[in-house]
Amino acid sequence: MKKCIVLMVFIIPLLMFSQEFDIKSPLKTSEDELQLDKLLKMQQIKGDTIWLFHRYDIFKWQNDEFLLYFTYLVNYYYSSANVKNLLLIQQPDDTVQKIFFYYDKNNRITSTVTQNYSGNPDSLWINYDSIVNCYNSVGWDSLIFRYTWNYYDAIWEKQHLRSIDYYNNGLIRFDSSSVWNGQKWKITEGNNFEYFFNEYGNVYEIKLRHYYNNKWDNYLWSIFNIINDSTGEFDAFETYIWIDGQWENFQKWTEIILHNWMGFSNLGFQPEYIILQVWDENEWHYATKDSILYDTLGSMLRYHFTWDNDNWGDTYRLNNIINEMGLRSLISKEHLINYQWDTIWADRYSYEYLGSIWKVMHYEAYDTALMKWVPAYDHVLSDFSYILNTPETETNIKSSSLQIIPNPAKNSILIRLNDEADRIKTVRVYNVTGQRMFERKFHGKRQQENLNISSLKNGVYIINVTTRQGKMMKGKFIKD
Repeated sequence: MKKCIVLMVFIIPLLMFSQEFDIKSPLKTSEDELQLDKLLKMQQIKGDTIWLFHRYDIFKWQNDEFLLYFTYLVNYYYSSANVKNLLLIQQPDDTVQKIFFYYDKNNRITSTVTQNYSGNPDSLWINYDSIVNCYNSVGWDSLIFRYTWNYYDAIWEKQHLRSIDYYNNGLIRFDSSSVWNGQKWKITEGNNFEYFFNEYGNVYEIKLRHYYNNKWDNYLWSIFNIINDSTGEFDAFETYIWIDGQWENFQKWTEIILHNWMGFSNLGFQPEYIILQVWDENEWHYATKDSILYDTLGSMLRYHFTWDNDNWGDTYRLNNIINEMGLRSLISKEHLINYQWDTIWADRYSYEYLGSIWKVMHYEAYDTALMKWVPAYDHVLSDFSYILNTPETETNIKSSSLQIIPNPAKNSILIRLNDEADRIKTVRVYNVTGQRMFERKFHGKRQQENLNISSLKNGVYIINVTTRQGKMMKGKFIKD
């Protein structure tokens, strides 16, 4: 079961895609086993240019060969790109699960139901658990219920509740978890955030209360030194921790430049240079230093130093390289020993492409004992199709209440709403394969916003805009 949960990380981003056709499964099955090929049916979907996946196989390197390890089969609703159910198969047939997805009119998931495959002809599928999502007026999660199936009584039983409350700009104000004790929900843990904003919407102070020992109590307090209110750049912040009924010095971060801070929006800041100091009850002492470099693709090289005997030592670096398709190609950690970098661990990813989407991802791990790369996993997408833009979709884009100026564009675009009552809250940009390139959150105070697209490669992109009033709009632009 844990393996299923971990591997869901790989497949969930793929569940944006849809369309089905008849295939024959390469998995051998007998009459009394699960017939995989019968789960796939014919469908026709109208929509934007998008890749549609139906099968996702993970192969594990064992005994000098790749053996089938996990399989995911995806089924879709007839009239949308929404996933109807996802079948998880662990080889050799020791775990089989099916997850059903349900949506509201805004294509938000309202609930999921997980069933286990029993192999019993009288009841092949047995309910396992269910997740129910509730949303607030602006479309954010507010309540998430988890139910488990009582097999003997054939009923869903309450088990877990997560309650979330937000500020108007999307920052979490309150987040708690509760369990059902048979009569009521009893909170077990939680965080309560209090943010203080300046006139530009940037955060300059945060107070965090934590639920502990059956009560809420002060926990952490951060104060930021913003050096440019218009962009949200700042160069330091201090944190205090609540001890014995009072705030005491805890940590201090200095020499930081974080661009476009904008109220902690999506935690999307990129630090370039950070020094951490800690308080020893008498004075501040250096602890660590990080120097981080980025390129236009999003690759990162981070050097980390530890303060020891009045010098910066114990150096290591993390290297996270992104390829031109926006996919990770290398992540490694190295220690500096005798002025030479020695690899502690590393993972490497290579891809086989069909058009602009990967069909096979080769995953290798670095064996530090053998000092060479060894195969680990192969992730294979199969049984997929390609849908071109339909006239219906083009009409929807042209008739929307959204303007994109200029189009085509080189470095930036202006996003403008035609309805003067609307205000821009969130902008998401996707490439034609359905991969999200980036997301920007605004404060919902303006009818138009500028968007920097200089980091994108030349090509066609889809843009989704959510307004403060909860409307969703879609447009298209060309990066030239």
